[in-house]
Amino acid sequence: MIDETAPVLHRAAHIVSQSGAGPEPEMIAVADGRIRATGTVAPLRDRFPGAPETDHGDATLVPGLNDARRARAAPTSTWC
Repeated sequence: MIDETAPVLHRAAHIVSQSGAGPEPEMIAVADGRIRATGTVAPLRDRFPGAPETDHGDATLVPGLNDARRARAAPTSTWC
């Protein structure tokens, strides 16, 4: 069983923090569907030892942005 409170560290070429303060983070820690921390790789690995990591390669991550078209819960709907 997976511990839902344990963070997963996500790394990508670009992570848009939307905070406007400082440089883009190199990595984010996500647990329970929420961002728990952002920053550079080494400090996050130290803060969450043994946390699984997902490397998204050349992708750009925009935390908090969702595709509203996919978020709609309407199983009988035929619109796209």
